[in-house]
Amino acid sequence: MNYYLAPMMGYTDCYFRSLVENIYGNSVTTFSEMIVDKAIIHNETKTITKHFLKNNKSAIQIAGSDPEEIKRAINILNKVDIIKHVNFNLGCPSSRVQENMLGLALTQKYDLVKKCLCELIKYNKDVSVKCRLGLGMNEDKSYIFDYLKLFNEIGIKKVFIHCRNGVLNLDTKKNRTIPKINYNLFLECCDQFSEMELIPNGEVNDLETFKFFQSKKYYSIYDR
Repeated sequence: MNYYLAPMMGYTDCYFRSLVENIYGNSVTTFSEMIVDKAIIHNETKTITKHFLKNNKSAIQIAGSDPEEIKRAINILNKVDIIKHVNFNLGCPSSRVQENMLGLALTQKYDLVKKCLCELIKYNKDVSVKCRLGLGMNEDKSYIFDYLKLFNEIGIKKVFIHCRNGVLNLDTKKNRTIPKINYNLFLECCDQFSEMELIPNGEVNDLETFKFFQSKKYYSIYDR
């Protein structure tokens, strides 16, 4: 089983992640707290040293909505040897993130997402995306299918999917509880895009859910 520790603002700092990695070794992959591309561009040294130790094994999770700024951030990260995986956030629903058209809010603009991802894949090591199953309260298969098709066509094969929709007028806490978990749609995504590595996220926090995914032959989990 492969475990991915989802980032938690204020908790998964570089010291916590290092502790987790020392305890669980290569069976777990950790992620930095979300870092906006502007922070990398305008304060590279402080940003990297704040979030990563010299023996770092963590992926960096970034957010952005300007393709040119993403390009600049990726050019910088390509020169940072201790980072070997960039994860792009398309799922965060927080109001602060929305104000800057980042995370979930960015997915309202499909063509802009495409331009951003075309710059993201210029990273010369591993690349992945974090997203949600839908936007708004109602199930909409076309949302996730269209985005998975885009990721696949661009060449992004690893996608971490929060198995519930995101709602822009709900705060972050409510977005983790009010939109209903939809593992069935996640499994349908896996069937439709079998050539991709889709990793479930969302309430995978008890033995019953864990065994459910094992029974479906899914051996990677991304959660807190």
